[in-house]
Amino acid sequence: MSLDEQNDCVFYSASAGDAGIGLFAAEPISPGQEVLSIRRPLIEVVETSRLKDTCSNCFAWVPKSPINSRGSRLEGVKLKQCTGCRTVAYCGKACQTESWKTRHKYECKLFAKVFPNIFPTALRAVLQLLLLREKGAWSETEWQSVLRLQDHVDDFRRAGKSWQSIALMSKGAHVYSGTSLREDHVQALLGRVLTNSLTLVTPTYDPVGICLDPLAASSNHSCEYNTVVTFDGPQVSMRSLRDIPKDEEITISYIDCTNSISIRQSELSKRYFFTCNCPKCTSGPTQREDVFLNTEISRSEAEAAEAEGFSLLEDANQSADHLTAFNKLEYAMQFMRKRSHLWSFDRQPWPSMRQRMSVSCISLGKWDLALGHSLRTYFDVDPILFPPPFHPVRLVHKWTLTMLVLHISQLSAEKDPSVERLQDLDLNYGKIIWGLMIEVENNVDLSHGPKSTFAGIVKEKFEEIRTDMTRKDNAKLHFSRDDLDAEWKKLREVASQLGT
Repeated sequence: MSLDEQNDCVFYSASAGDAGIGLFAAEPISPGQEVLSIRRPLIEVVETSRLKDTCSNCFAWVPKSPINSRGSRLEGVKLKQCTGCRTVAYCGKACQTESWKTRHKYECKLFAKVFPNIFPTALRAVLQLLLLREKGAWSETEWQSVLRLQDHVDDFRRAGKSWQSIALMSKGAHVYSGTSLREDHVQALLGRVLTNSLTLVTPTYDPVGICLDPLAASSNHSCEYNTVVTFDGPQVSMRSLRDIPKDEEITISYIDCTNSISIRQSELSKRYFFTCNCPKCTSGPTQREDVFLNTEISRSEAEAAEAEGFSLLEDANQSADHLTAFNKLEYAMQFMRKRSHLWSFDRQPWPSMRQRMSVSCISLGKWDLALGHSLRTYFDVDPILFPPPFHPVRLVHKWTLTMLVLHISQLSAEKDPSVERLQDLDLNYGKIIWGLMIEVENNVDLSHGPKSTFAGIVKEKFEEIRTDMTRKDNAKLHFSRDDLDAEWKKLREVASQLGT
């Protein structure tokens, strides 16, 4: 989609100084307002590790969570592989047909040639770019909009090791695509993909692939971003997180901005080849993300402990299964507890460890621990890291917590021993579920959009719970603020006991 094809624009493109072209507010923008929407980016490919469980057309995915907290519509559905290449898979005939007509018919034979090997994700994206161009599927305007993106070839070449990988993939794309372009032009295309693509995620922010669109790529980075990217299948949108005055630049986050300045700058430099000069970064290592609780030890000693914590987290993230990850995370979190004088609960890498631990506990059926860690995130982490109650990441965490409590309530009713530790707390699950559900339902229109698939799933579950709890007697849902406060006090006890 080109910059002048967006309908009802609330933005305009203009120079953003050293950052190149940027997007700016053409009028005042309200919190939660949709700033930009692209029905389908020019290029979208599924990550190699997700090819078997994610539809390569609509990007719906088969949920792995036992409580389906990820909001998938494909629960119990088995994807069908393309019989030609046995590489990509689809959720149904309609998606397979649409994919074939628009792009897969050009790449299917290439994938079949190398099967059971699979081209890397970035290479498949470049092949799609080349094949669609060679087959005349794009207008010249669309092609030129891709070429206007920075390729950073010289930066990659200076980086050394990464250049070797780029050169190898480019050669493969050049040979397999049969393109008329020179190999150095293919290298430039790959550079554009690597530095301008967005991570394609589910509505609950599970990464499933990458996408490239010149319009979306025009959004520059800020560690104090005012807009967040969301996906609804193939559709990419940007929604505001706060009031954006007319003529203010519209910015997004390329990285995890909850990290310290040193980690943010290192990641931006290595992956995107620029130094961030946003207000958060120009103030130096003085922000909440940079401060250690104990000032009596040297900063170098504290940073060494921080680096070790991140190393332990990365090791856990590389685990092949949830049990291995759980064991590694237990060790990592013990490391953090011994150094609790350095970190608050909202200081990285604590939040990332805790979130990863929650996912592993849910997958392993460790319901009490999953609840404890999820509640710690709910009470003490997300309100600080993601202040707007409609921030998509915060809302997704809250949705997962709601589905977790719903599942635990069902186990508790069945006297399941896996939730025995929670019995003594005398939790009123009905009040808790309804209170959480109201928080999610009240904010999902702003976080994901009122017409999004995820909003539909949330509202459907909201009505399902309402019906189940009331049996057509709505008076049963008239809980007082004191009633909910009493339950929230109990939940804080769970967070303190099980979420340390």
